[in-house]
Amino acid sequence: MDAHLLSRRKRLKHCHDNDRSYGRQKKKPIFRQMSGNIQLSDLPLDVLGTILSKLPPKETYRGKVVEELEVKFEFDATLAEHLNDWVSFALSARAKNLALDLLPDKWGLRADRYRFPIELFEGENISRIQHLQLSFVSFESPSWFNGFPNLKKLDLHVFSVTRKDLQDMLSNCFNLEWLSIVRCHLNGEQLRVLRPLPHLLYLHVAYCDISGIAFIAMNLQTFVYDGIPIPFYLGPALALKDARLYLNGNIPLKFALIGLPNLFPSAQNLILHSSLPLETPWLQGNNAKFSLLKYLRLEFLVMREYLNNLLSLASFLSAAPFIENLEIHFVVVALPDCSELIRRLPRTTHNYLKNLSITGFAGCTGQVELLVHIVENAPNLEALTIDRVNCSRHDEEYERRSRSKALDIARKHLDGKTSQNLKVFML
Repeated sequence: MDAHLLSRRKRLKHCHDNDRSYGRQKKKPIFRQMSGNIQLSDLPLDVLGTILSKLPPKETYRGKVVEELEVKFEFDATLAEHLNDWVSFALSARAKNLALDLLPDKWGLRADRYRFPIELFEGENISRIQHLQLSFVSFESPSWFNGFPNLKKLDLHVFSVTRKDLQDMLSNCFNLEWLSIVRCHLNGEQLRVLRPLPHLLYLHVAYCDISGIAFIAMNLQTFVYDGIPIPFYLGPALALKDARLYLNGNIPLKFALIGLPNLFPSAQNLILHSSLPLETPWLQGNNAKFSLLKYLRLEFLVMREYLNNLLSLASFLSAAPFIENLEIHFVVVALPDCSELIRRLPRTTHNYLKNLSITGFAGCTGQVELLVHIVENAPNLEALTIDRVNCSRHDEEYERRSRSKALDIARKHLDGKTSQNLKVFML
């Protein structure tokens, strides 16, 4: 075993060893053995405890470096001491990357967590850590803790911590470049970092019980948020190019058209998934602009009461004058029925728009009005894709007729309004 560990100078990965087989017998087995990968998480707890207690000695192998330690299995409290030994070994072997993925299948029913042994990180050990992944782990900050000074990547998943301890940790990770926080509940308090994080390039926050996000990340390039609508403050964020917002709730159309350009003034790609109450057919006097936006993806549920006001979504084109690719994904329950006369807005030319894709197209009046407006005002449009919504009525013939009627409505209202160079795909 010592020779095996010595031969792995740069990388040690635990629980992904698929070359071993357990319980082999010298006699020919009666039943055929099934081939497959065996992981430590498949073993009984008593066997797993024995393996963990014997694998790495605590002493350092002189002159050898373990680049990474990754532990992945469902946490059990009886194995905590062995996990501490693994962490101690990794630190003594000068590891830079540490991953503890201990999430059980039914973690929502459990209150226990593996207590992160921060006391083992005193001295120079803490300055060597560059990548840290903690899943199903609890953390308490001791008085001497001043963050991880050279940490570049931090991945927290089902991480139990107080708002203050998390704030202190993040505020003292000056060199952080990549941060993901998923299912980290702060009891409705704000996720806040007191000091600027000038090296942070990627920020992902999802499914957290928080009331707001306040960072100063002047060089942030990608921001991903999944959860209820909350206030965001990311400082100037002038370098941010990619924003993805999956909002579980309603946001006003005015906020989407004015608030988001102010939050992400340099965004080139924007994904917005939300419910947008469309109470007005057109938003006038909007001076906020996505001056660099080239790709926009809108995903939202449309309530029945807003079906006739879908034309108001054309406001996004006015707010993004240089947009090249527009995707609109409707979740809508509507019949393929459109009036002969449709509303028109004043002509506004969108010379940069080249690709338009609409899915969930039901052939209702509001969708047709929006479709015609965009096509008529995009002279350089190169590709148009329209995909019919699925009604999920388990009636194949009804689905076929409904889909066919919706696409026939689109063809009828687009007749004579498209250029010969436009490629149209109706699915």
